[in-house]
Amino acid sequence: SIHLAFGANLSYGGTSKSCMHWDFVTYPSATIENAETGELIMKNGRIL
Repeated sequence: SIHLAFGANLSYGGTSKSCMHWDFVTYPSATIENAETGELIMKNGRIL
């Protein structure tokens, strides 16, 4: 599986400050698309 996260990570010891934090857990050949823009973020398990 793959764990991909966007947004704040201060609570995990990181330095990224944001008003949101989204986590995605998926399988290795996944395709992930931004629901608002239709932009592909990941295709067949590869980050674009």
